[in-house]
Amino acid sequence: MHHEKRINPLIVFAAMLIISTSCVKKANPSAGKGGSATLIILPQHHSISKNIDTCEVYIKYNAQNTPASYDDSTTCTCANGVVTCQFSNLRNGDYYIYSYGIDTSFHVPVGGGLYSPITKQNATTTVELAITEL
Repeated sequence: MHHEKRINPLIVFAAMLIISTSCVKKANPSAGKGGSATLIILPQHHSISKNIDTCEVYIKYNAQNTPASYDDSTTCTCANGVVTCQFSNLRNGDYYIYSYGIDTSFHVPVGGGLYSPITKQNATTTVELAITEL
């Protein structure tokens, strides 16, 4: 009698699934509070960081693209004619930043977002966030 060995199709499928998902790049999962890095955000409409009123800035930890929700937010302030805000005590990782406000020179709502990684601790990173009419 001759016994033929067969490969179980379920085992082949499981192996292919493991191999295909192991190659997907994931966001750095260490982002968030608890570090010593600071992000300073300069929302800019038409490359100008002024005339933006009631500007809110939102941040999402461990994200490289626009998320469905955010982890933290802050309101920008105007100092010496420049609108800024900051997020402090951040760890290295991937962050997505979104801003929404009103440009008082055009009287239009403006907003926009971008991906900003943090790679150094005990450092401040300044991000120019381009925002456009909504």
